[in-house]
Amino acid sequence: IDEAFTAPHICHLHGIGCQEDYRGEAFAHKICDWRNRTAGAFLHIQNQNELFRMFAALEIIASAKDHSAAMDAMLEATKLLGHEWGRLYLTDPEDSNVLVGRRCFGFKDTAVETRFEKGEIKLPPRGSNSDSWKSIVEGRPVVFRQANEGEPTGKVLTRDGLEVWITDHTCEEPLKKEPGEYWLDFPLMMHGSTQGKITLQCDGELRPERLELLTVLS
Repeated sequence: IDEAFTAPHICHLHGIGCQEDYRGEAFAHKICDWRNRTAGAFLHIQNQNELFRMFAALEIIASAKDHSAAMDAMLEATKLLGHEWGRLYLTDPEDSNVLVGRRCFGFKDTAVETRFEKGEIKLPPRGSNSDSWKSIVEGRPVVFRQANEGEPTGKVLTRDGLEVWITDHTCEEPLKKEPGEYWLDFPLMMHGSTQGKITLQCDGELRPERLELLTVLS
C-alpha cells in the first residue's frame, strides 16, 4: 500500500494469512479528494487459486502417455480442484447405450472401488435414465441436485447464477444420491468424439466459472 501513494502498484501473492497455498494478485492505488490531495488508498486482492489449480490439473493431463494413463490423469486432476469424489464412465464397447465405471476415487468402501474399476458397476441404460446422459447429449457440463420429496424437477438458478438441473431419477447403491445432494457431469472427449463422462461431487456454492474451466479439461 505504501508504494501505491507514488504510483499504482500490482504484485503477485503466494500465501496470505494462514493460507500458505493461497495464490492471488493485489492491486493498490491512492485515493485523492476533490483538491487532488491524497486522502487514502485502496487495496484489491484477486483470488487466483482456481486458475493455478487448473494449470496444475492441465499439467497432470498433459503428462499422460497412453489411454489408461490419460483416464488416471483426468481424475487426478479433478482431485486438485477440490472435489471429494469422482467417477469416470466409458461407453460399453458391447452396448453404446450403457455407461460403465472405469476409474474412481472417494468411495468409502474399497471393495466398491475395486468393483467399479473392474467395470462391474454400470449406470442405467440411456432410455431408462435420460439425466445420466444429459451432459453427453448436450455436449457440456451439467450440475444436478437430487430432488427432495415432492419437489418439482427441472432447471433452477443458484444465487450465483449457476444453472442446476433438479432430477428425481435414482440409481441403486452404491451410486444412489441423497435428497438435496449435488453433483456435476461433464462429457469426456477422446480423439474428437464423446467416449463417456466424469461425475464429480459438488455443492450449491459452485460458481459458473468452474464449469467453464471443466470444459477445458473435457
